[in-house]
Amino acid sequence: MMKKFLLPALAIFGAICLSFFSCSKDSDDKTVVTDITLSETSISLKKGNETTITYTIVPSNATENQISWSSNNTEIATVNNDGKVTGISLGAATITATAQTGVSDACDVAVYDETETQRLKWKGITKDISLTFFPALDPSLQVVVLYNENDEFVKTVISDGSAFSVPENGSMKSTKPILENIALIENTELTYLDCSNNSMQNLLFHNNVTTLICDNCPDLEIVNIDGSTAINDVPTEVLNTLKVIQDIIIVVNNIHYIYNGTDWVEDIQP
Repeated sequence: MMKKFLLPALAIFGAICLSFFSCSKDSDDKTVVTDITLSETSISLKKGNETTITYTIVPSNATENQISWSSNNTEIATVNNDGKVTGISLGAATITATAQTGVSDACDVAVYDETETQRLKWKGITKDISLTFFPALDPSLQVVVLYNENDEFVKTVISDGSAFSVPENGSMKSTKPILENIALIENTELTYLDCSNNSMQNLLFHNNVTTLICDNCPDLEIVNIDGSTAINDVPTEVLNTLKVIQDIIIVVNNIHYIYNGTDWVEDIQP
């Protein structure tokens, strides 16, 4: 009788042991994600369009490899469980991918509308320059999108009021008109500047700018040209652009000039 019950008991015991050792082995084989890198650090996305962000993990053979996606501003851009990002409305959002261990990586998303015109652009830069907006934080400028000399998207910069670099021979566009003041600082390499379709009142740039375009800038009042000692030092093409703007004042070496219909003359302050 003992033998009759001993064999099934041993079989059950063996199965339990086998299951235990199998589970232990599975537990030992588990590896977690220690790092995650997204395929993009910043993207520009047209409103209503979609794009998918991919990722790589370390180690690549991790078994605990579940990734969660999130957007810090779903009114601007959303993301699904596969990393597909959808542009909802104009503005900026940050998309984050997070592993179970808490490691994460993020991508800045600038959502634009096809009706938005180019707000500010420069070309002919032979080295990185900096751009500063005054006042320090211009609420009208939310997103800056940088392009290279071939007008190909490079990256997005979320403006926080501080200076930042642009690509060599690059350009910049913003999602909204730039108001009040723009100062292009330490940018002696800048030769082409297009600030059309802005509501700014004041503009500063170096006299190395030889091509200036200011179409539809109804509020522009004062243009400061750095690096010139006299009005005759300013490139002719720049002067020709500015003289058609009504009541424009050019400041060169702290001297104010106005166009009298024939020539630029010193504006004698009362």
